Amino acid sequence: MQSIDSLRELNAKLLAEIVKFRKENTEIFELKKKSLRFAEYMCFIENTSSIEVIPKISTASIPSNQYDNINTLPSSVSRQKSLKNREMNAFLELEYKRKISNEIK
Repeated sequence: MQSIDSLRELNAKLLAEIVKFRKENTEIFELKKKSLRFAEYMCFIENTSSIEVIPKISTASIPSNQYDNINTLPSSVSRQKSLKNREMNAFLELEYKRKISNEIK
C-alpha cells in the first residue's frame, strides 16, 4: 500500500513539473516573438532613418558674379522635402508602434 502512495506522490510531483515546464516554454515562445518584433522594428527604424549619408564632394571655385546669381529656392525645397520625410517617418513609426501594441494585446 505504501508503494502505491509513493507512486502517486511521485506522479503528482512529475505532473507539477510538467506544468512548470509548459509555462516556461510558453514564456520562452512569447519572448522569442517579442525579440523578433523588436528586431523587425529596429530594421524598420534603420531603413527609415532621418539621417542621410551625404558623400563628400570636392569643392569647386565659382566666380563671385555667378555665385550671386544662384537661386536659393532649391535649398528651401530640400528642407521642405526633408520635413515631409520626417513627418512621414514619424507617422509610419507611430503606426508601426500602434500595430505592435495591438498585436501584443
